[in-house]
Amino acid sequence: MGSGKSEIALNFTLEQMKLSAKPLKLMDLDVIKPYIRIRDMADKLEKKGIELLLPEKKIRNADMPIIPSKIMSYLYDDQFDMVIDVGGEDRGAISIAQFKNIFEEMNVVVYVVINAMRPFSNTPEKIINTVNELSRLSKLNVDGIIANTHIRLSTTLDEVLKGLETITKASKMLQLPIERVAVWDKLLQGRTPEELKQCNLLKLSLHLLFPWENEND
Repeated sequence: MGSGKSEIALNFTLEQMKLSAKPLKLMDLDVIKPYIRIRDMADKLEKKGIELLLPEKKIRNADMPIIPSKIMSYLYDDQFDMVIDVGGEDRGAISIAQFKNIFEEMNVVVYVVINAMRPFSNTPEKIINTVNELSRLSKLNVDGIIANTHIRLSTTLDEVLKGLETITKASKMLQLPIERVAVWDKLLQGRTPEELKQCNLLKLSLHLLFPWENEND
């Protein structure tokens, strides 16, 4: 929780919509209720051209580690590709373990989003434990890491780089690649530090804000 995975899923979807051969949709499979959920922005995201795949409306805001039946029809639909936002806590990982056999039949790529500013992932050892535990509980093999070090709107570029250093150590020990390095686009301001020039950057526009936050302030 707090890694920024939903913001990553949203920005990644917007990026990949330009590249995907098939229509690309975003599935909100985060069944553990966090502070901010993609489904709460469904109307705004529709205006951006993103089609959200959501649970039934009557249980859309429920806090329960079960997967609504409607989701199954989405998973078996081969008319489109999808990005899936999955809950990052233990209950979220456990809730998708039931799809192990389905995912094995599909060309599913699993990324774990790591925020090195969070207490459960602020050292290489803790990151390794987090990745291994999520893999064990979800019964899914992790294909790579997305580095997303931040402390919301107060994040500095130095903190991003320090977090990347920590995550890089963990990735080498796990023998997992860092597939993307997420950076708030306003932090770059037209310049890219040397440490990031060899990285596959995912430049983030912030969409999932608390009501009292204003990116323009």
